[in-house]
Amino acid sequence: MAGSRAATPHALGLPARKSTTSEPFLLVRGGVHHWDENGVFANETVLGVLPPREVERVQGEERRFVRAWMDEWQKKKVRKRPRLGLQALEKHFQLAPDIASPADLELERPPSPT
Repeated sequence: MAGSRAATPHALGLPARKSTTSEPFLLVRGGVHHWDENGVFANETVLGVLPPREVERVQGEERRFVRAWMDEWQKKKVRKRPRLGLQALEKHFQLAPDIASPADLELERPPSPT
C-alpha cells in the first residue's frame, strides 16, 4: 500500500532508533507488510531472488532475539521455582506431634474376604 510507511515508527524523517534484543526495531527494505512473518510458499521460492535477502536477514534477526527472549524467560522461570531439598520437604510436611512415625499413619484395612 503506497504511503503506508508514513504512519509507522519507520516513517521517513523520524530520528533513527537503535535496534536492541529487548526492543527490536527492524525495517525490511523493499519488503511488504508481514513478509518477514509469513515468508513465501515453497512453490514461490526462487534461489537468490525470493525470499529477498533482506527478508532472510530480518528473519534471522527475529529468530535470534526471540531465542534470547525465550532463554531469559526460562532462566527467570527456573529462578522462581522453589528449591525443595530433603530438609525443606521435611519442614514443609512436618508430622503432627502425636504421630510417632509415618508408619503410624497407616489406615485400618478392611478384613480380607475368605
